[in-house]
Amino acid sequence: MKKLKYLFVVLLIVFAHQQSFAAFDTLKVMNWNLLNFSGTDTSRVQYYRTVISSVSPDIFVCQEITGTGANKVLFRQVFQVFAPGVYDTITFLSSFDSSNLLFFKKSKASFVSNRAIGTELRDINEFKMYLPFIQDTVRFYSLHLKASTGSSNEAQRGREVDSLRAYTNTLPSGKYFMVMGDFNLYSANEVAYTKLLQNNGGDDGEFYDQINGMTGSWQNRAIYSAYYTQSPRVRSFGGGSTGGMDDRFDLVMPSRACTDTVSGKFSWIRSEYKAYGNDGNHLNDSINKQPNTAVSVAVANAIHNASDHIPVISEFRMDNTLVPVELASFTSLVSANNVELKWQTETEENNSGFDIERKSGTQWQKIAFVKGSGTSNIANTYVFTDKALQSGNYQYRLKQIDYNGNYEYFNLSSEVSIGTPDKFALSQNYPNPFNPSTSISFNLPAESFVSLAIYDLSGKEVMSLMREKKPAGYYSVNVNAGALPSGAYFYRISAGQFNSVRKMILLK
Repeated sequence: MKKLKYLFVVLLIVFAHQQSFAAFDTLKVMNWNLLNFSGTDTSRVQYYRTVISSVSPDIFVCQEITGTGANKVLFRQVFQVFAPGVYDTITFLSSFDSSNLLFFKKSKASFVSNRAIGTELRDINEFKMYLPFIQDTVRFYSLHLKASTGSSNEAQRGREVDSLRAYTNTLPSGKYFMVMGDFNLYSANEVAYTKLLQNNGGDDGEFYDQINGMTGSWQNRAIYSAYYTQSPRVRSFGGGSTGGMDDRFDLVMPSRACTDTVSGKFSWIRSEYKAYGNDGNHLNDSINKQPNTAVSVAVANAIHNASDHIPVISEFRMDNTLVPVELASFTSLVSANNVELKWQTETEENNSGFDIERKSGTQWQKIAFVKGSGTSNIANTYVFTDKALQSGNYQYRLKQIDYNGNYEYFNLSSEVSIGTPDKFALSQNYPNPFNPSTSISFNLPAESFVSLAIYDLSGKEVMSLMREKKPAGYYSVNVNAGALPSGAYFYRISAGQFNSVRKMILLK
């Protein structure tokens, strides 16, 4: 008994060790048009639950959500029933015909943001998610393009794609993103499809079809029968389209970065892409006509009853061995109006260095670059001091950049606050001597009318820098004295009862 107990403990230790150092994982993405689900009629919830639970997706994206309460119904009656506590959902964004939702496994992802990209018909949603396994973000775009045949409808689908590409074209190279949803495409020649695939040369905003070789018309062709996603029905009931499986409307299309299966840390597993429940033997027929070799009878019936679309499944490989820098710590220390940032790396691989970025409002600003150690297997410590800050709240992050231009962000965990000084002060300008620019800093412990000016040696004012009321805080004024001749000058501050004078040297 003791030997068996000892063996069991050893096996547990080995298993835990293997788990903690796992280099690879997968992310299963599922997309499904739920056919105008409002949340008020819950008769189809049982079918949604049967289908979704049979897949157990890591990310679930859906379209045609017509009521703001539908997300709560789906969460409580679908995900919380078959997997209590495992899933979470995004904040629903109620915008123009925004009918998109996302649910996710909390162990695989966390929600960052939800924004709407406007089109002339329906908004496209960008769900930005953080994947801790790869320490990076992935953007999921959910859309529902204009339906029906005809040149005017095709042209409108093209314009809707233009709105999406106008945004994805601005994303930096190497970003992971994908678009999914109900595309309502009938042909590989449609302008919307070609625009999605278009490589513009100067951007990386294009998408890739995971199914090779589909040319010309997609509709009602036996050679493409395994890829059809509409309609799983041949009889009319509960709304939606009929006619059997004869259209490929629903797709998942990843970005260029996701196609890098050799060196990428988030890459498609092309062989795992499928129209879920379609065995390729139901052309112009209902999905639940038996036999169906792709899914069980219960799942086939649920797909048939739930919607006039069937789900699309795509899987992605996640590789955490490719992170070029392992950060051990990132801290800050405030001294008066200076912030010392310190960070330590455990290991580095092809690390060019770090952009230091600061945010005091809505925009991040690069304030410095610190060179990295290239490739290193020892701990390295870096220090940077952000000086002469004004009173207020600040956020900091590191943008680690490797030699091929790839990057990732590390955020300081807490906000930094710069308070108000306890006394008036005028600092020596820096640099000094200078040519032609320098900086003058001063402190105000209370709101004051500030007069700051530069004088020549005769006492004549040659430059007025400030004459205005300022609240308490730390201040820094940049001075460009390019119009003045070389020589010695004085600068003087008057703030309430406080007066101070310092000397400065301009050398040209």
